[in-house]
Amino acid sequence: MSLTILQIIGMIVFCIFGFQRGWGREFILLAAVILSVAFLSLKGGSAVAWLLFVGLPFLVQSLANRGGKAKPVTLPNSADATAELITTLLSFVLIIGIGLMIGNRVVPGPKRPVDNFLGLIPAALSGYIVTTYVLGNIPLIANLPVFSCCRSLSNCCCVDSWQRQEKCSSEEIASQNRQLFL
Repeated sequence: MSLTILQIIGMIVFCIFGFQRGWGREFILLAAVILSVAFLSLKGGSAVAWLLFVGLPFLVQSLANRGGKAKPVTLPNSADATAELITTLLSFVLIIGIGLMIGNRVVPGPKRPVDNFLGLIPAALSGYIVTTYVLGNIPLIANLPVFSCCRSLSNCCCVDSWQRQEKCSSEEIASQNRQLFL
């Protein structure tokens, strides 16, 4: 397993804030990061998208149709991909933001220098988990040939790491990026 440069940058950024915030606050943030990744790995983003964009409108239409004069409304199976992406991103940010606020309110700031240095450990773990999840699971980022190997395109130029690197022309990469965003 080798770290990508973006994972290292993410860990450094989290470590800077972890040093300032102390180990207690960063430990709570680490718990929130693990909780958000676990929730979204269990398709929590899809469940929230279904609830907000399918279930809630169906409930409102059903309550408005209590007299039975209008046609019955059919319930779709799932929300569209854009709604799932938006709710996944918002859920991810919201859970981590709540963990950040809880850590700031519950745990006092660092009082000794050792508290600052111990904050580096959970901060580095949080940075690694967040960047790994974002680079590997968020579709807008995971399918870009620059950041990871495309799994959806048959002839993808892979510029993922030093170990697996294929030679691609800039025209091939540009056409693949156009296909991803269309």
